[in-house]
Amino acid sequence: CTDFFLTVSSTEFYFEKNNKEHRTDEISIKRLIVRRGLEFRIRVDFSQSGFNNGRIVLIAETGSRPSHSAGTQVLIPLSNSLDPNEWSATMKGRSSCEMSLIINSSPNAKIGRYTLKLHDATEEQAYVLGEFVLLFNPWCSGTMAFNMPHAE
Repeated sequence: CTDFFLTVSSTEFYFEKNNKEHRTDEISIKRLIVRRGLEFRIRVDFSQSGFNNGRIVLIAETGSRPSHSAGTQVLIPLSNSLDPNEWSATMKGRSSCEMSLIINSSPNAKIGRYTLKLHDATEEQAYVLGEFVLLFNPWCSGTMAFNMPHAE
């Protein structure tokens, strides 16, 4: 690893582990399928060392024309803790050439196929990390699809 520009070399989405935690492992363990309002983990590997996590913002986009106003494009800065009511991300660990992230989606996020990007604030370009599918979550009380237990 060398200290020059931020370049992503690979991303680990932990398909099997994340999908099991989101109760989607019976659908697939070959791609990331998560439920809104729950956290998931990824690891980003860089080809150089010396990245500054204070400059990094994640971007989650869905649909053919993502827009912030439509809720189909979300900027997710790294913070010290996760917000269970909003898209948020925090760094779980890092080394000179990798960082492990925990990402939480909003309980009311748009469902669909998302592209996850990493944007370095000092550069114009965003790196595509990969895709994931975001499903409704009947077990999340913050979502409009929450199934209330019925009194008998």
